[in-house]
Amino acid sequence: MGNKILTVCLGNICRSPVAEGFFAYHFRRHQIPGEVSSAGIQAVINSAADPFSQKIMQDHYQIDISAHRARQFDEKMARYYDLILVMEDFQATKIQSLYPYTTGKIHPLGKWRKRTVADPYQQSEQIFQQNIALIHDCVNDWIEQLWQVPIQKGSIK
Repeated sequence: MGNKILTVCLGNICRSPVAEGFFAYHFRRHQIPGEVSSAGIQAVINSAADPFSQKIMQDHYQIDISAHRARQFDEKMARYYDLILVMEDFQATKIQSLYPYTTGKIHPLGKWRKRTVADPYQQSEQIFQQNIALIHDCVNDWIEQLWQVPIQKGSIK
């Protein structure tokens, strides 16, 4: 499996930009060669990440996702990325129905925890905090599993 990772959610404003931010952090910190991006299957095209996502990522993890702009998932992405990580099963089903050749490279972000990552859109900051903490842990699992980088629990590092 290559190191071109795409994180996917519905609107590409709450969950997938956060996962992208965590992966990008680890790629830089641990000098993992590769590329990470995000998209939505019903993207709010060109929208910034949700204000709660931006605030929590900056305040709690010191990761700036303010430059993010939402993108629509498309065939070019389906072909280009080696690993496509979705937040919920219906997203994988949708992508595979449009692009059957993606079977095998689509996985749930929460695969190692057997969890989905629910959409926090229009919910409280506390729900966003819980959601982002789960995404943080799920990304750490992928970093540990694919690149054997030990991640200290309870830490971005």
